[in-house]
Amino acid sequence: MIVRMSKGLHARRDVPPPTTRPEALRATQPVAKPPPHHGLAWRDAGRFVLSSNLALGLIMAVLSWPYGAASLVPTNGFDPGWMAALEMSAHQGLPFGTHVVFAYGPLGFLAVWPLYFTATAILAFVFLLALYTTVFATLIWSLRQTVPLAAALVVAFVAGAVSINVVAFLYTGEPEKALALTLIGCVYALSRPADRPAPQLLWLGSGIGLAILALVNVSTGVGMAVTLVITVVSLQGGRRLATTLIALGSVPTLAVAWFATGNGFSNIFAFVRGSAAIISGYSSAVSGPPPYPAEEYTYWLAALLAALVVGLVVGSSWRLPLRARLGTCLVSLVVVWQLFKEGFVRFDVYHVPVFFATAPLVVAAFAPALRTWRWRTALAGGVLVTSLTAGIVASFPTDLIRPGTGAGNFAREVATLVSPGRRSAEIESSRLALQSEYLVPPSMLAHMEGHTVDVDPWEQTVIWAYPSLRFDPLPGLQGYSTYTTSLDKLDVHYLASSDAPKYILRQPPAAPDDLDPTFEPPATQIAVECRYRQVAADLSWQLVERTTDRCGSMRPLGIVSTGLNQFVPVPSAGPGQAIVATIQLNLSLWWRLQNDVFKPPTVYMTTNGGATVYTFSPGTATSLHLLQPASTLLYNPEFTPPKITNLWFTIRNEGTTTSGVIVRFYALPMA
Repeated sequence: MIVRMSKGLHARRDVPPPTTRPEALRATQPVAKPPPHHGLAWRDAGRFVLSSNLALGLIMAVLSWPYGAASLVPTNGFDPGWMAALEMSAHQGLPFGTHVVFAYGPLGFLAVWPLYFTATAILAFVFLLALYTTVFATLIWSLRQTVPLAAALVVAFVAGAVSINVVAFLYTGEPEKALALTLIGCVYALSRPADRPAPQLLWLGSGIGLAILALVNVSTGVGMAVTLVITVVSLQGGRRLATTLIALGSVPTLAVAWFATGNGFSNIFAFVRGSAAIISGYSSAVSGPPPYPAEEYTYWLAALLAALVVGLVVGSSWRLPLRARLGTCLVSLVVVWQLFKEGFVRFDVYHVPVFFATAPLVVAAFAPALRTWRWRTALAGGVLVTSLTAGIVASFPTDLIRPGTGAGNFAREVATLVSPGRRSAEIESSRLALQSEYLVPPSMLAHMEGHTVDVDPWEQTVIWAYPSLRFDPLPGLQGYSTYTTSLDKLDVHYLASSDAPKYILRQPPAAPDDLDPTFEPPATQIAVECRYRQVAADLSWQLVERTTDRCGSMRPLGIVSTGLNQFVPVPSAGPGQAIVATIQLNLSLWWRLQNDVFKPPTVYMTTNGGATVYTFSPGTATSLHLLQPASTLLYNPEFTPPKITNLWFTIRNEGTTTSGVIVRFYALPMA
């Protein structure tokens, strides 16, 4: 019985048979480990890289890096002027909205690549590296869902390298990529079923990105916000969670960035008002003329891209519920429309590439929502074609055929930024080079040393080049960007305050786009003449010093009510008087609609019997304009505004009218 029971126990599957002693001893002895195989570690690392879109994106960002050590050198000119102004504003912690009002916000220095100051240069490097890595990682993630990995990597590298390099050295073009990246996330979220909502990290990251980009470039931040709002409203489910996560990402980030850059509660509303004026006045102020016939093909290329986007919207959303389908259409429309305006309102070699550089990202946005291999193949081809189109419009980067160039650029920039000695030497040599170009007379520098200084019309880099000067700009930073009456008044009020700069260093009057430099901006120029007297001047520079207001009360001289293409005589100035005027243009509803949707017809002002034709900015028409300077101005001839004896206004593609133009003349006494 006992034996039979023992056999039964040993036969049970859950009780192991007894082991012999030698086997037990062998089990307790340590087992020798196999020698390490280094090839396995490399294979594991390779698998990690190939499976990680972020790692692949970082590698491609390094291989296509556009900025080398030479790119860190600050230069002179129009765009470098406001770049230097943003850097100095950040370095000094100037409040935005009250002291600085510009298209770029308190974090605008993140889009500036030259080396002005160590902290801002390093932060800009980190920002651009993160942006470029995100561009490549997003392209890879999108494309590998449609085509094999090898093809996805090739197309992503071509698209990303072209997208980055064709606009890398323009004054703009990098923040706008965030619009296309936002579109990718929004289309992905809208195309998912209600029981499979988008990952929470998407909404949290979108909120963080929104906060940062809103303080880098205001209009880009507004476009991102509108796109996210439409997306959340159009979600099939999880709207409350998405809203909460976006707020959790954006609000703390926005608060930290706002206060860390020297801003406070007191200038929040001023920043909002100023940003609204910048955005609303942009189209009418910078609207470029019609393109040359040789450049009209870019409109057709843009139309083809729009048609491609329409097809992808249809192909990716026709099976979705109505709410998600409408949301996909609207977010696509908002992003493409804003990018189109950015590229074509001004229509020049600096802006048009911005539109085409973002086109591959816009096309890639629809990959997650496409269901058939035909649509997916068409999308991969569309990304490649739009990349080649961007190269045709601008230029093809050498990184496409020599990836080592980008890696070398990256290594040299990193070597400069991490070395205190190299940074200091770079800054010192850049300042010396700029001083040799500017050649500001030593006598003027002696006057300005240690005092607050503004530079007119745009070479703010002068103040960085001469570190003994204290940067104190007018809110508009550059007269050209002060293109609405409210912005003009902000400059005038600042000049009347105790915070106004003691000196203004001026170059001979100049303005871009054939604008009248005396009107850039108009009331501000009059305020300068009233409150600043010339202390020194040569052919290149004029130094004016702030004194008491030498202008008296204005006296009305009359009103002329007329129309377009109608002759308007200007009253003559008496001794010690300047002739100033406000101009009211009753623009048609059609003109205003074109201004809101795209860009309006250009307004021109012809003076002195047709001797000069200027582009006229309607946004500052109701400000005071100087038509004839006072004899007591006592500026050198090179810096004295020209005398206007008659004028008339014309709008492109509009004929003569009998009404719509009202000019009010005043005499302004000047001691």
